[in-house]
Amino acid sequence: MTPNRIRITTDGGIAEVYGDIFSDMLVEYSLALSERKKKAQEQMGAISLGGDFRRQQFSAACIEYDDAESRMGILDAIEKVFKNRTGVPVSYVQPIPNLGGSA
Repeated sequence: MTPNRIRITTDGGIAEVYGDIFSDMLVEYSLALSERKKKAQEQMGAISLGGDFRRQQFSAACIEYDDAESRMGILDAIEKVFKNRTGVPVSYVQPIPNLGGSA
């Protein structure tokens, strides 16, 4: 049985890949995100509590960690779609990112 095919449509054209290639891409991206989370945790542990910029450093590390965590959730949702073998199409649409602005 061949893996599901993924069609990626952009303004520049259409690319179609099979799920195994897309899966490899997601795994590599997920590993990179895991490293980002780990690095952010290390940065938090290295913050000097007596430092002048500790709040800014802590905030930056938290933002980096939260961003990686959020993207890993998106990857999980995408993976469920392309690994779907139920015969019933499922979908995932990424919500518009909240960039800190007010609605």
